[in-house]
Amino acid sequence: MCLQGLRPWFAVNYSCYTHGVLSPPIDALDHLQGDAVTAIVFEHCPEFEMPPAIRRFPNLLGLELWNVSIIKWDADAALNADLHPNMFYLIMAYTNMTEMPQGVLTKPLPPLLGDIEISVTNLEVVQDELADAWSNVRLVYLEHAPLKEFPTALFSLLDDGLETIPEDLFTTVSLLDEYLEICFSYNPIKNLPFSTRGSVFINYLSVDHTDLTELPAWALEARQWINLCGCPICNDTEATLPEVADCTDWGWNPMVDGRFPLALVAPFRKIVMVVVAEGGGFVVERASFCSVPPISTDVQPPSTSKTDPLSTFEFVVVWLLVLALHGLCASYLLAMALLYFFMENPLMAYYANLLALPEHRYFRLFGTLVGILGALHGLQLVLHLLWSIKSRAPAVFPRAAMINRLKSKKTEPVAPRPSWSRNSITLSRLRVCRVC
Repeated sequence: MCLQGLRPWFAVNYSCYTHGVLSPPIDALDHLQGDAVTAIVFEHCPEFEMPPAIRRFPNLLGLELWNVSIIKWDADAALNADLHPNMFYLIMAYTNMTEMPQGVLTKPLPPLLGDIEISVTNLEVVQDELADAWSNVRLVYLEHAPLKEFPTALFSLLDDGLETIPEDLFTTVSLLDEYLEICFSYNPIKNLPFSTRGSVFINYLSVDHTDLTELPAWALEARQWINLCGCPICNDTEATLPEVADCTDWGWNPMVDGRFPLALVAPFRKIVMVVVAEGGGFVVERASFCSVPPISTDVQPPSTSKTDPLSTFEFVVVWLLVLALHGLCASYLLAMALLYFFMENPLMAYYANLLALPEHRYFRLFGTLVGILGALHGLQLVLHLLWSIKSRAPAVFPRAAMINRLKSKKTEPVAPRPSWSRNSITLSRLRVCRVC
């Protein structure tokens, strides 16, 4: 007897929204097979506390937080070099946090963690200890945040409200000689630092929609591209711009544009209510935790009423009955079509008479129609089986629709589209759909 819960195999999402919790419970990850999980997404958690069990996945490649308010992420649940040797990315989008949590500042961090992307947050200050803890990080995006001070580590600083850049940025703060990209877009800065430590090589420089009126000498040496659209310098007829400079204004959507692709990821992070059968653990390659949406003063939280699914036993019984029904119908109709189509054969006529099949003038045409009907039942049987194989569990095609017909219950209402603000993350839409 197999004692380990493996159903549904290879599931891509596991949502805790149906449990109505504000944060994943402390044992939320305990039933996952430790060496099978490679990526985890926590989403829509208004009082998020990182479970300490995050440290039991040695093959974890990445972690993502989407629309969460971090209440607690301490050292006991921190990312660790020994426990996460293969982890290489961390994403925090639409994340409410007043400061960087200790879970991403406690050394030693995973040695391969080179990509950290933070977009749409109320973070105002970045702690000085971050530069030391993130010494191995090579790509950092911090975008759509109301920063009050320039951070000591270099980021993509798009739309962060920065008014000044330290003059010693390239002499004492950052000691690199070459940068793939520097982005100060959509900040009300008027000047870039003029002093550099020797030669500074930059491939891409983005200072579009700033208040720059001149460029320092090092900026003119950008190798690939300088984005200046929306800057006063583009309107200065006496200004000398390099050939790689671009003053074309392509427009801007503050919740879409940026180095982190919010518009591409958002459709995959919509709140859903998943109809599942009870019982069984999960072995997943990507887990997604979802709770009730954050509550704001101007938006009423959605109703907690949900679809009441069938139990595992009830659904298996229904699954077997539907499977048998399609099989019997397909067999009978195809046999009838065969007899009608070859009615001229004495043997077939004998069997038709034995089965008391009704005579029909156009027996060939009638046999063809009956055959098509039988083929449709056979096709439904095949889809039935294929959908079950895809779901790694008994499933009716489509399963959710049949459950609603068999056991009609009150479902979640649909509210308006989600609405985000920089300092307070609110949700005003709940979409009820089927996710495998």
